[in-house]
Amino acid sequence: MGLNIKRHNMKNVFLACILSFILFNCEDITIEKTIDKNDYFVEYANEELEIYKLNDETRMNGIFKVTLKNLLMESFFVKDGLLYDVYKTYHQNGIVATESMYLRGIKNGQEKFFYPSGKLKTKSSYRNGKKINGTISYYEDGAIQSKTNSKGTTEYYNTDGIVLYQSTSDQNKMFKDGKLSLEEYEHEHITGLISVVKSYKEDGSISKIIGFRVDDEITSEENIFLLILDENHNITDSINPKHDMQKFMNVIKEVGPELANELSNW
Repeated sequence: MGLNIKRHNMKNVFLACILSFILFNCEDITIEKTIDKNDYFVEYANEELEIYKLNDETRMNGIFKVTLKNLLMESFFVKDGLLYDVYKTYHQNGIVATESMYLRGIKNGQEKFFYPSGKLKTKSSYRNGKKINGTISYYEDGAIQSKTNSKGTTEYYNTDGIVLYQSTSDQNKMFKDGKLSLEEYEHEHITGLISVVKSYKEDGSISKIIGFRVDDEITSEENIFLLILDENHNITDSINPKHDMQKFMNVIKEVGPELANELSNW
């Protein structure tokens, strides 16, 4: 009975070693190597595929720890120059800074960023090098700071979980106490493209709509105009800050203090 068990165990070890040799090469994955950051480079075959090579152009194989001036910088496993499993970078205090999953040199799985304290900062997921399911960022105390969905819409929150700001590819929204206070977008007017800023009252009604138009390619006070718009984006007034800065700033303050602060140095 004991002989059978022994033979069975030896058979399992033999098969495991053969499998490891075929897939990864046993020697490469069992010997950890420490190298200097300047001893290798990364070649990009395309936007997703990374190939790790030593300075003599040899493709890297094995488990590596990368140091620079005695500080741990990275750790990873490569086979024939391609990343597999977990790739890590480190803060100067030795705490993991980033952690990404790879398969055959391409990101596949979760990617995480960490604060120097070790607390999670952001996390996202990849499939075949493409980000999926968006990204979540955290304050150091663990509260959600922002969320970006797969369509590219990002929401930012305060530490109490109340939304402060929402951004998409063509529109930005600011919130105060959970209510929409400011909206930014572009509008194609008959006179040209206008950058619109719309402010709201606490009851949700529109407070004021303004637009910015630059008549020439060079941005200066001479060719920037602030436009007063109605709800149909018709221009009811036009102000040039060079000619009437006081009126310009008064309108800006009516729209919101955030915008006034941003333009206070004009």
